[in-house]
Amino acid sequence: ALAGIDNIAAELGYRGWAQIPLETLLRQRPEVIVIESQGAGDRSLATELLRHPALDRLEAEIVEVPERLWACGSPFLAESLERIVAALAGEEG
Repeated sequence: ALAGIDNIAAELGYRGWAQIPLETLLRQRPEVIVIESQGAGDRSLATELLRHPALDRLEAEIVEVPERLWACGSPFLAESLERIVAALAGEEG
């Protein structure tokens, strides 16, 4: 919020770590989708869902934030935010 970013999940009433249904995400038409990555070879149902053809129509930027950057409150949270803001600005991050 301090960076001027709207959190669609929070606006919809989701709290903490939540799984948003694909249909709900598509209706919201986000500019950026932020996902957590755990490292090379990270494969999960959540990351597979990001390959769904319906997401191609969104033209949303997918920003992967390594788990280590926001696993707990730390100075690394600033780097997470920098990655998200850069994606919103259309920069490579």
